[in-house]
Amino acid sequence: MRILITGGSGFIGENIAKGILAGSPGWKVRLFDIRRPEDRALDFTEGDVFDRAMVDAAVEGSDIVYHMVGMKDAGQSQTDPYGSFRLNVQSLAAVLESMRAKGVRRIIFPSSAAVYGNVETIPIPEFITPRPTNVYAWHKVMCEQLLQAYHNNYGIDYLVYRLFNVYGHGSVNVLSSFLSQAKSRRSIQGFGGMQYRDFVHIDDVMRALVRGATLDRGWNKAVNVGSGQGITIKEVARIAADIFPGTTVAFTEKDDFIPYHVIADISLARELLDFEPVSNRQKLIDTMKEMAKDV
Repeated sequence: MRILITGGSGFIGENIAKGILAGSPGWKVRLFDIRRPEDRALDFTEGDVFDRAMVDAAVEGSDIVYHMVGMKDAGQSQTDPYGSFRLNVQSLAAVLESMRAKGVRRIIFPSSAAVYGNVETIPIPEFITPRPTNVYAWHKVMCEQLLQAYHNNYGIDYLVYRLFNVYGHGSVNVLSSFLSQAKSRRSIQGFGGMQYRDFVHIDDVMRALVRGATLDRGWNKAVNVGSGQGITIKEVARIAADIFPGTTVAFTEKDDFIPYHVIADISLARELLDFEPVSNRQKLIDTMKEMAKDV
């Protein structure tokens, strides 16, 4: 099996590569990115996803492409919508065009729980109609539709992973933000503290993504990858505060802010991917302690 990971030097991409090689050492895994991965032992090709010749050369001969290029920060997407569209949507279109030209027929893509928006059904199943509320989420919806279009018109099979709040040592997210506030100011501030979020460890995400490469059935659909459990944002802040004793936590509420909860229904992941997450509150605490060493 020959695997190409575009955007493979990122946090999730590099973990996928290591997971595949650990479980299937005979497989060929190549990373394609504008920067080198931290692990210099990985097979790496430097290239720009918007350079057609480079992408064609990278894609050719692959059995499966993991497309991990994208603007990951929803806040950044909101302030730079064109940059978000280019990295999130146009990069996928570029890779799909190369796949179509080179006869590569399978792609795995990381979407986001953000596509669901503010929904009333908790936990959230995949059949809920997406109601995106920000630019980042809209672009992920566009990506999912683009994958459907290339499947229906050109026979390219896809598997979409709707990732919930991914965390791990080396990740940049609300956990690292709270830890940074606690370390530098001994004060964590925010709003919407009573909202529940589903935090899923990178090890679970990696196993789910790697499992996709071996699937014979279940392609051409979206699947949730989360812990299936919720924890309030305020509780996460308190964990960060406990790591740096003396830190205060002060959450306020905005008049125009409508809180909502995001917890994954992982029934399909269990059925399709044999997914049993190890993510839980203790895993979150232990990982945040590790993350605290680097903030």
